[in-house]
Amino acid sequence: LLLTAYLLALPWLGFLAATFIVATAIMVRLGTKWPTATALSAAMLMGVYLLFVLQFRVVLPASPWWGF
Repeated sequence: LLLTAYLLALPWLGFLAATFIVATAIMVRLGTKWPTATALSAAMLMGVYLLFVLQFRVVLPASPWWGF
């Protein structure tokens, strides 16, 4: 169910926002406290962005509202 919601939200929210929300939700569901889940999700996204966008030049799905 969460994966379906993620795939439906991806075109609207963009990769960064949708992945942050889903990663945080999964971590909380698995028992991680909210502040830790939020920090880990942000760190994971920073790593993914630095590696794929800046290093490998991969274009990730962007939000139609924010452009990133």
